[in-house]
Amino acid sequence: MNLKSKRAYPRKFYTFVKTHYFWISVILILVFAAILRFYTFTSRFAFESDQARDVLVVQEIIETGHIPLTGPPSSIGPFSYGPWYYWILSLVSFLFPFSILVPWALLTLVSVLFVFVLVLAGRAFIGNTAGIIAGLLAAVSTAEIRVSAHLSNLSFVSIFAALAILSLIFFLKTKRSLFSFLVGLNVAFAINMHLSAIIFLPVILPITFNKSRLRNLLLGLFGFLIPFIPLLISDFRHHWVFAKNLLTFFLVGQEKIWVSIRWLTYLRDFWPEFWSNVIGGLRFISYFIFVMLAVFIIKDLYRRKLDKVLVALFFTFILQVILLRYWRGEKQEVWLLFFNPLILLLTTWGIWKLFSLNKVFSIFVIIILMTGSLIADIPHLNYVNQFSKFKALKEELILEDPHSAFLLHNCRYSYARNASLPLLLLLTKDGKIDLGGRPIGVYLSPSAEEIKTFQYDIKARSDSYIVVEFKPGEIPEECTPITKSSLYNETLLINL
Repeated sequence: MNLKSKRAYPRKFYTFVKTHYFWISVILILVFAAILRFYTFTSRFAFESDQARDVLVVQEIIETGHIPLTGPPSSIGPFSYGPWYYWILSLVSFLFPFSILVPWALLTLVSVLFVFVLVLAGRAFIGNTAGIIAGLLAAVSTAEIRVSAHLSNLSFVSIFAALAILSLIFFLKTKRSLFSFLVGLNVAFAINMHLSAIIFLPVILPITFNKSRLRNLLLGLFGFLIPFIPLLISDFRHHWVFAKNLLTFFLVGQEKIWVSIRWLTYLRDFWPEFWSNVIGGLRFISYFIFVMLAVFIIKDLYRRKLDKVLVALFFTFILQVILLRYWRGEKQEVWLLFFNPLILLLTTWGIWKLFSLNKVFSIFVIIILMTGSLIADIPHLNYVNQFSKFKALKEELILEDPHSAFLLHNCRYSYARNASLPLLLLLTKDGKIDLGGRPIGVYLSPSAEEIKTFQYDIKARSDSYIVVEFKPGEIPEECTPITKSSLYNETLLINL
């Protein structure tokens, strides 16, 4: 190799990086996001009652082929969500049956996909630089890190919200009616995952902001209808129970819930805290972002240079803020994941405007935002679940008699219901659940004094729970047997 060839390599490398810097940056951002989300994944994935229930229901769907038309029961009213959550988990678990952790891994990958969608949204909104900024902010977002290993229908809300926003940006840029259909479709998917996303509905309005408003609105409504078809079929078969319960919730049920809705408290306390949970980590950083956005919006408004996409996004955001203020339910951060894409994109726009004025200072702001979020991420990244404790409890139970099967009972007054389903999942995985098996139940670990008078035979114990065996004919009345099949029926049929 001659000297000229050696000198050419650095030049070629530099040219390659300069030409493909955007996609190289995207790959690095996605790798960074994946590392954060899969960091100590096996010890921090949420493993509690609801997660075990969902995996057991999915296993029953796969084994029996009984495809449900409803999804998980709602915790905010007497109705169920759409079945798409279970359908998606069932499909992926069927294709990759080698581990019970597959559903959790899927949700973690979806969280990485959210980062990629934000990159595309930022790029379509403003350009390559904004796409990279949006990706960096999304990668460290505390609100996203928090749910990245949390198996729940809620964890799908932000990805569908992001896809809806991306579709809206493409629609406003291209005027293609296909994107109005996709906006409605993704908004409906978000609502199917959790009812709180009904506040996200204003995102559909900007598809009417042109001459073909009627056609676009009809296409948007058609897309919106499709995800609700399974629920409508189920409701038709069951005398419109879902619709009646939903109507009762909105007309009467919300009035039973008191949550402070004072405007001053809402704007001064709730929003800075909520925004910092999405990006920034600290409340004072949120105040800086608010001031920055206000200054740039007023400046562009005065110069009549407001971008139409920004107007649409900001308009829908303000409408959602107003709707949330009048939402009578609890304003828990985990129920408001549909706000995440808009918050991240509005923050990205403000930083991009700052970047055009002072690159050094804007980079400093990005570093502050990411550092604040990473510090806020630490408790979520270091969270330790109870999987190992339940596994040890199961192994101790089986060790006594490896050849026996069990019939686990859920005891209403044992105060250990959260332990029953995780243990059921682990025993089911090992083929240790049978209707003719030894009757067992889970209780909280008794104190040293209580253990002297405890009437049941303890077969396994941890620092939190004990597993007891009931004698034939002496099973407490409050204890009922639970299996995959009974859990499937309880979750998907009783709630219709």
